[in-house]
Amino acid sequence: MMLLRGVAALYALSGVWCLLQPELAAGFLALAFTAAAGKAEFVSVYGGLQLGLAIALVWVPLNSLEQQLAATRFAALVSLGLLIARCISLLSIAVTPALLVMA
Repeated sequence: MMLLRGVAALYALSGVWCLLQPELAAGFLALAFTAAAGKAEFVSVYGGLQLGLAIALVWVPLNSLEQQLAATRFAALVSLGLLIARCISLLSIAVTPALLVMA
């Protein structure tokens, strides 16, 4: 279950960064907020969602083996979806060092 904890740590670090320093985190990805609503959405989705994933990936493995396997599958599928979308964006939109780091 070290794999889940490692993935959880990455989600937690990114989520906390997006919650506490949204301008810096968004700037790293070449995003800029033009309205407060955009900042609120970024904090919610990038910060809140990633923290929620991190909490789930840490908490679920404390339960049964069946739940541990389900959490591992869930983490793999979410991460795979993000990687596929990132690869599509890198190939069709733009390749930047920040996007490569996020991939």
